[in-house]
Amino acid sequence: MKGKVKSLLSSYGFITPESSEEEGEELKDLFFHKSGASLFYELSVGDVVQYEQTEGRKEGEMIATTVEKIEE
Repeated sequence: MKGKVKSLLSSYGFITPESSEEEGEELKDLFFHKSGASLFYELSVGDVVQYEQTEGRKEGEMIATTVEKIEE
């Protein structure tokens, strides 16, 4: 999946997913931890990233893993 980094803090951040025109649904921002992002400290707000979406610890919670910056 693809999205943009919305915010970054010391060890985690949030990604705004790229919405699919076909889906037509509003997508929630996804949490990601620095351990799930390659080169975490090189990411900046607004960077386009690709990631995998997986279920978090809480029921129904989705998080981003394997986060990597991509060039557009």
